[in-house]
Amino acid sequence: IFANAVMMAVEADYADRNQSGVRMPWYIFENVFSVIWVLELGIRLHGLGRHFFADSWNWFDLLLVGMSVVDTWVLVPMGGGRSTRSLGTLRIVRML
Repeated sequence: IFANAVMMAVEADYADRNQSGVRMPWYIFENVFSVIWVLELGIRLHGLGRHFFADSWNWFDLLLVGMSVVDTWVLVPMGGGRSTRSLGTLRIVRML
């Protein structure tokens, strides 16, 4: 989560300074983080079974991972994307 927050900050700072439109490195990082989150969520779901749904933090993580998947693997390839990116910053709240 912390590494993703750092990458988002670097991306935002870099995008402000460089308007060349180069997005591929950032998209690769988004894919890597999305894969990590999906794997982590799947491992927790498998390990906890039905008890996974008893914790509200797990529901919060499920929502955030779902938004990340939709943004990265559905909206961006369709030419959209970035609409849920601002909501993705909520993942930082999970660190607290």
